[in-house]
Amino acid sequence: MSDAVLLRRATVVDAAKLAQFAERCFCETFGPDNRAEDMERYVAATFGTEHQRADISDPAAVVFIAELNATVVGYAHLRRGAAPDGIATLSPIELKRFYITGALHGQGLAQRLMRCALDYAIECGADVIWLAVWEHNPRARSFYRKSGFVESGTQSFLLGDDDQTDIVMFRAVGD
Repeated sequence: MSDAVLLRRATVVDAAKLAQFAERCFCETFGPDNRAEDMERYVAATFGTEHQRADISDPAAVVFIAELNATVVGYAHLRRGAAPDGIATLSPIELKRFYITGALHGQGLAQRLMRCALDYAIECGADVIWLAVWEHNPRARSFYRKSGFVESGTQSFLLGDDDQTDIVMFRAVGD
C-alpha cells in the first residue's frame, strides 16, 4: 500500500485539504488523552486553512504531503531556524510536524516520508534535524528512535491551557 502513495511538496492549493487532515489526525492522536477545551483551542489556533497556507508559503519551511488516490494520508512540515539548547549545530532544521493516518501505520509510509524529510534536509544544507514529541506518545518516540533520533532534553508545549512536556530529539542529517 505504501508504494501506491505519492509523496510531493505541498502548494497553497493544498491548504484546505491539509488543514482538514491535520486537524483530524491531531485530534485522533491526542484527543483521547486531553481535555476537549484544550484540544479545541489548540486546533483553532493551529490547523485552519489560512494557517496551512502560511506554513506552505513560509520561505523557511517546506511541507510534504503523502496522498493516496488524491486523499491526504500523511504529511511532514520542516522549518529552518534555531535549535533548542543542548543540540550542537551550525545549520539545523526542525521536523515541526509529522503525521500518518492511523489506517496506514505499520505499512512503510512513515519510513518513506521520513526519508523524504531527511533528503530535503540534506538538499538544503542542514547538518542536524530535530523535533519535539509529546512525552506520552510512545509509538512516535519509538519510531523516531528507530529513525536514528536520540533524546537531548525537554521543552514545554502549551495545549490550550495545559502546559505539557515534549521530549526533544535530534539526529545528524547525513547518518
